[in-house]
Amino acid sequence: MKFRSLISRKKSNTPSAADVADSFNELKVENEDQSLQTPEISTVPPQENQDIDSNTTQKSAPLNPFDDHEDQIPNNSSLKQAPPAESLLSRQNTTTSTNRNSFAPSFRSSTIPSSTGITKFKTATTLNSKGIEVVANVGTGNDNDLIIMRLQAWKHIVKALSAFFSSQAENCISQAKTLPKLDSNLVIKLADSQFFMDNGCAGVLDIVGGVKMMNKSMADQLGAFSAFLNSELVPQLQALRKEIKNEVKKYCDNISTSVSNINKIQKDIDDESIKLSKSVDSHFKQQYKNDPWLCNQAIIKYLKRRCVADDSYFRLMKTEIARVGSFDSTLNERFSKIIHNYTQFTTKNIIPNDLSSAGFLANLANVDSSKEWTNFTESYASALSSPMGRLSENSYLDAEYPHKDSDYVAAIKSGSAEREKGLIKSFSRAFLVLTNLGYLHSFGSESDVESANPDVSLFIVKASVEKSHNNTIIIKIPSGYPGKGTQSIKFSDASEMEDWIAAIRSKMDTVS
Repeated sequence: MKFRSLISRKKSNTPSAADVADSFNELKVENEDQSLQTPEISTVPPQENQDIDSNTTQKSAPLNPFDDHEDQIPNNSSLKQAPPAESLLSRQNTTTSTNRNSFAPSFRSSTIPSSTGITKFKTATTLNSKGIEVVANVGTGNDNDLIIMRLQAWKHIVKALSAFFSSQAENCISQAKTLPKLDSNLVIKLADSQFFMDNGCAGVLDIVGGVKMMNKSMADQLGAFSAFLNSELVPQLQALRKEIKNEVKKYCDNISTSVSNINKIQKDIDDESIKLSKSVDSHFKQQYKNDPWLCNQAIIKYLKRRCVADDSYFRLMKTEIARVGSFDSTLNERFSKIIHNYTQFTTKNIIPNDLSSAGFLANLANVDSSKEWTNFTESYASALSSPMGRLSENSYLDAEYPHKDSDYVAAIKSGSAEREKGLIKSFSRAFLVLTNLGYLHSFGSESDVESANPDVSLFIVKASVEKSHNNTIIIKIPSGYPGKGTQSIKFSDASEMEDWIAAIRSKMDTVS
């Protein structure tokens, strides 16, 4: 290093090496707050390494800034470790049902919003903290979420520089303590000095004294540099790290409610899909307890809810991505300013006239704080534009699941009627649905059909149908079948009654 400018500095303007050495312990970097623990999310085991910019400096081994137990994600019960996004299930319906859990198990996990059954996921890959290639996703809230990976990468870089400056400060203070001890090598004995002019006469003794003065100036300057690093740069970088940690937590907290809602609905879809497959299997075994059509109606009901939740989730994620992008740009701006101050101090006081440092300082002045985030969004445009495969508008019709649109879940006739109900046997409005497998379901109204919860379900395959007076039919279900007993249903006119009788008898003739 060049120290030509140091001799001309006034002693009153720079702290002595002794002063800096005495205050060094007061300037050491404070420990940051302990990171949030989330054992059910993080796949990286906590590391025992302590930051080099903490109160205890690790000297036995170099700091690895990427082995960071702080990378664990804030604990949100709704944000679990997510598997790679699944593709659409598109199974062909067969004459037999072989997969009893055909809509799950890939749905069974209570994870972040899954793309399965709604839309296709646009695949992109990236490297995780272990250097393993993983599917890039957005909106999961786990350690493979691109937003979190971006923030964690920022924290790793800030931590590495914080560790570097702490080590540099320690090295400088060590030199500041050592340099004055070198004066012992320049002690001129009286037996030798008597042959030269006294001090102050610009002689040999003054030359030797000048060397000792330069040595002291170097020690003082190194002490001042160490003080600058420990009192300004490292605390500023620590503050950035804390902000990044808080931003990760804020991001996870903001999406957790929406994710939890989607997970709950997805579980309902999973359960109903399993019921659907089991119901189809039961019919092949001539067990007629449940109509697969009802299970299908329940799936449609939950898929519609899921689409509403997905639309809301998509809007939320767009807001979150924009908010994190704004934070990222301001973070970049403040980070560059910290390094600019470091370079400016160094080029002015430690290595003046250094061309490479001067060029670096000029480049820092021209940094565009928004370019990094723009590059990030362009690199992962596919994943960012469809968080976890969600689109701006999601349709339940795009969902694929076993037996969808098959004969097992088809309805062949529906319409309004009146059904005799209650102890006094009065007729009340009803909405009837006759399914392809021979079930006649009666709902309170047409709007109740989507609820998949009929007032009564009649398995008419083994039933008998009789005409009665006033456009009324009587259906008798034998014991051992759903809806056993007698039901009276009245229609608006004779023509409608005949149509329903024909439809019901068609199922009695063909389903056995």
